[in-house]
Amino acid sequence: MFRRIGWLGLLAVFVLIPFLTPALPARAASNAFSTALADRTFSRIAVDLSGGNAVYAAGNDSQNNPYVYRSTNQGGSWTLLNSGLPTPLSVFVLAVSASSPQTLYVGGYNFTNNTPQLYRSTNGGGSWSAVGSGLGANVSVQALAIDPSNANTVYAGTNGGVYKSTDGTTFAQLAGMSSRNVQSLVLDPTNPAVVYAGTNPSTDGGIWKSTDNGATWTKQNTGLPAGTGVYHLAATPGSNATFYAAVGASPATTTLYKTTNGGGTWSALNAGSNLSSIAVSPTNANLVFVDGSGGLFRSTDGGSTFAQIGGYLNAPVRVDNNQPQTLYVGGTGITSYTGDLTAIGTTTTTTTTSTATGNANVSGTLYYDDNGNYVQDNNEAAAGGAAVSVVCTSCSGAPTVGTTTADGSGNYKLTNVNVSSGQLYTVLATASRSSGPTVSSGPNESGASALDLAPGQNATVNIGLVPHDARYFSQTGYRIDNDTVWDYFQRRGGIATFGYPTSRTFAFQGFTVQFFQRRIVQLGPDDHARLLNLLDPGLLNYTSFNGSTFPGVDSALVSTAPNPTDQPAVLAWVRQHAPDTVGGNQTNFSHTFQTTVAAQVAFPNGGDPSLLPGIDLEMWGVPTSGAFTDPHNHNFIYLRWQRGIMMYDAGTGLTQGILLADYLKAIITGQDLPSDVNQEAQASPFLGQYDPSMPKWVHNQSLLPGTDFTNAFTPE
Repeated sequence: MFRRIGWLGLLAVFVLIPFLTPALPARAASNAFSTALADRTFSRIAVDLSGGNAVYAAGNDSQNNPYVYRSTNQGGSWTLLNSGLPTPLSVFVLAVSASSPQTLYVGGYNFTNNTPQLYRSTNGGGSWSAVGSGLGANVSVQALAIDPSNANTVYAGTNGGVYKSTDGTTFAQLAGMSSRNVQSLVLDPTNPAVVYAGTNPSTDGGIWKSTDNGATWTKQNTGLPAGTGVYHLAATPGSNATFYAAVGASPATTTLYKTTNGGGTWSALNAGSNLSSIAVSPTNANLVFVDGSGGLFRSTDGGSTFAQIGGYLNAPVRVDNNQPQTLYVGGTGITSYTGDLTAIGTTTTTTTTSTATGNANVSGTLYYDDNGNYVQDNNEAAAGGAAVSVVCTSCSGAPTVGTTTADGSGNYKLTNVNVSSGQLYTVLATASRSSGPTVSSGPNESGASALDLAPGQNATVNIGLVPHDARYFSQTGYRIDNDTVWDYFQRRGGIATFGYPTSRTFAFQGFTVQFFQRRIVQLGPDDHARLLNLLDPGLLNYTSFNGSTFPGVDSALVSTAPNPTDQPAVLAWVRQHAPDTVGGNQTNFSHTFQTTVAAQVAFPNGGDPSLLPGIDLEMWGVPTSGAFTDPHNHNFIYLRWQRGIMMYDAGTGLTQGILLADYLKAIITGQDLPSDVNQEAQASPFLGQYDPSMPKWVHNQSLLPGTDFTNAFTPE
């Protein structure tokens, strides 16, 4: 991205980026997390269920180049198994047959050709061949379950129903599930004829159960909240009664539920939110692991209570079936832990004290992450001379346990840092450039970015500086990085017009955008800034927002608007249909329109003020409804425009724009989503799409081509 040179003299805070990469050992270290292949991202892990030593991890890079790795020594070393896999392939599923452990499946979706992809290996990943004929033309393979007694009987959950194969290669849709969007599948460990499926809330969301090999299905939602879907399912090995489910209105709002009667009833557990994975120990039914946006958690009492044991965010987690004292975690790299899994973060097997203490080493590279992409680009300088500290964020008083200064190349090393297992640590650094304004340091980019340091560990933490200057807004934690967006924001009224930024700059349906509270700025093909028409059909063409009722489009009124090329006539029409008084209330709709952008704001260096009415039209368009009083609150009077909704509040006398873009963000992320907006948006392709566990953080890329949500809504 082109950037102006001139960010000199910044004082800002470095924060932990999830690049925790201890040196790869010859064998997984006991009683410590060890990470390998830290330059890769892994979205799926599968373990050999036959008693063998193999574990597989799969994912794809940002260009959708897939990869599958295998370890046979509890994560001590990994072998790449890519022969025959195509490019591109976005990996959504990975499964190993229990009856034939050399038979594996990996699959997902090809976003270039909009086709499903499923590949099978019959030699332990040595080579792969395409299977899956019979799958729908545009379905995405999102879940997979293999009959433990027959490697050829395979169930595939897709966004168009459940498909079944009896020969391992060809599939047919199971009519009983229809075309529901299936997010997860699991078989009863004691009876493979019993199948559970979790469906998306947009298509009759919930848990479905079949007791006849998928021929017929019944809904099993007792105890689950209305309007939710089921994104992950996990069985308890050896049990036909106990299952776990990640349930929510979107992937970003999931919480954990449990049944102990085969899906008859479900009860909520306190295991955090935004869950990405669930795993149950093969030898201890009470030992349960979940991972999500809050990190890695473990329960030793069947889910009654959970404790955080690591900071691995939105990662798959599995317990080794043959070596049940080994835990695997995906995400950035593939991490393994071998030891007493019930004691991670509390005690170790090498000490009699309740918490082991000792020394650890932390080192890494510091740089100015000017564009906030977590990567040191060629034009981004090293932060030489930065002050570095390690803080125990989970300790009382958050004490600093180590300090140092980076060298001229931005490299730092802290040795013999006294740490205690079970505590969480954050690496912080501050640096100032030689001249220019000084600004106060900002907050951490991610409050969950914490190291689970253990005595004897050597951790590598590379950290990027996000500038906290005039473009950074601490009110929301985001910065306007793009020069064109920044210039447009300043010359079109700033906060009063847009509100505060609520996202980073990211790709959205093929265009670069940045979300603000009221509006979304989009860069066109000519790299000029423009507004996204939020009220267009397909975006926010709704009328119910958080208990308020906004006016809909009045087609008859719109049909009377003049030709848009005749600006004088358009402006006269706007004045006629944007009244400043309504029923004795000084609504100031026309006045607000005409004063949206002042001349000194639009033209700080001087310009033609006769252009201002055109700028006002650029920001609002024309009215698309008459003045409308909220039926639930008569103090509120609205006027709908092409690009926004004005609201007059009789209680305050103020007229201002509704924070419309916040509602689209809520639909995408599922966070702070009002129930009425959620109901209206059930058919929206944006609903619940923000999913950090998926490639590009997009839950279903077939619905949002050209979109990359990676860190889009992670504060800076």
